[in-house]
Amino acid sequence: MGRLVAAAGFGMALWATNAAAAGVSTYSVLEGWVSSVGGSDEATPQNNTFTGSENGQRFNSWASFYIPAGNYQSATLTLTPGSYGELGPAVIGLFDVATPMSALLNTFHPGVDVFNDLGGGREYAAATFYDQPLSITLNGRALADINAAGGSYFLIGFTNKTLNAQPIRPEGVMGSGIYISGNGRNQTRMELDLGLAAPVPEPSTWMTLGAGLLLLGAVARRRRPPQLKRALAALALGAGVAVLPAAHADTLNFDSVDPAFLWDGDSVLSGGYAFTGLFVGDPSDGGGLVGAVIDGSDPFLCSNMACPSNNSSHYLAGLNDGKINMSSATAGQTFHLGSFDAGFIGHDFLGSPEVSGVLWLTGTRADGSTMDEYFALAKPDFGFQHYQTSGAFGASAFVSISITSFSCDFDGDCNAFNSNQAQFGLDNISDVAAVPEPSTYAMLGLGLALVGVAARRRAA
Repeated sequence: MGRLVAAAGFGMALWATNAAAAGVSTYSVLEGWVSSVGGSDEATPQNNTFTGSENGQRFNSWASFYIPAGNYQSATLTLTPGSYGELGPAVIGLFDVATPMSALLNTFHPGVDVFNDLGGGREYAAATFYDQPLSITLNGRALADINAAGGSYFLIGFTNKTLNAQPIRPEGVMGSGIYISGNGRNQTRMELDLGLAAPVPEPSTWMTLGAGLLLLGAVARRRRPPQLKRALAALALGAGVAVLPAAHADTLNFDSVDPAFLWDGDSVLSGGYAFTGLFVGDPSDGGGLVGAVIDGSDPFLCSNMACPSNNSSHYLAGLNDGKINMSSATAGQTFHLGSFDAGFIGHDFLGSPEVSGVLWLTGTRADGSTMDEYFALAKPDFGFQHYQTSGAFGASAFVSISITSFSCDFDGDCNAFNSNQAQFGLDNISDVAAVPEPSTYAMLGLGLALVGVAARRRAA
């Protein structure tokens, strides 16, 4: 019996060191083209990404992706290109972009140097593009740049290698090329799938493994004097207790997260938790802007909105009736949430009723059951206030919590998902604590069982 229990403890310790790696999907945020004379169609979401030759010019294009911080070991770009003109299939080269994204924003003339940058430098991949879905595995150069871009934006430049080897299409002659993602001006978002590296085992996991080995040794030496055996069993129990994580509640904020927009599916990380923007509406609308990380000290970021006035740090904003989904960066890890700061984000020309909005939290447990709580976002006008969840909500273990809001009018009617005015700020998410995994308690139970086995040795 002693060998069986100790062997089970050893097996569970080995199992605990083999957690499966997860993945992250992120989508193109801003994109566009730059011509060989330095002109541009400006940077916008789902923009024209023509890459070819027309009207005496060549065209290179680009796309940007927000990269959540992480340790990635693979990167695959998925898109559906469209052809233009008589060229047919074309080889497109994918390159690094040294030009900062700020130089591509709000301008119709980024310059010839930017055009050259998009089609040269370090190559990430090359593939034949035509009118069918395409998945491209990016090379190690791209992977290094993606990991370096964690918490900010990663850009890819595209150039048409097939047409670059031919004379430029003159004016008056139909152009030819490839729309990198889409057909004509009907662009679709590109998807970048990132494979996370296998996690390094936590120190507590190694302690669990060590406890299992120690328990095997204790049983193998069962003929030793009883007092030594009891000491080994007690030490094994002590190791089992040590692997239990200390009760520790975190406060999450966004001070270390750079200001950025969140489109449907985009995420930011804070303190080991992911906050993902989700579009709520008609899928045919194709998603949209659903959130942002806002620098409260920058008065220009809210020039056309009434943002909370009493927070000068970085905070997370839910915009345009969108949802923010909170989950642990460790897949499947459950957690508690006790309190947070929140405020309504309104339109300064509308004024505000006594209750400007209602924040709606929905916690989802591992078994799929849910629990809702509501919080009135009241005056002072558009200011952050501190909110405490109920005892039942704070004690529940959730795998995710979705956060959205209602917008309320002066008649007291509150609506969500149909006004683009249900907006909120979120910060200082407090009393957040991960719930220990069942396997951790199982290891403690095995330690206790072995103590019982040792105690019954004489009876056996």
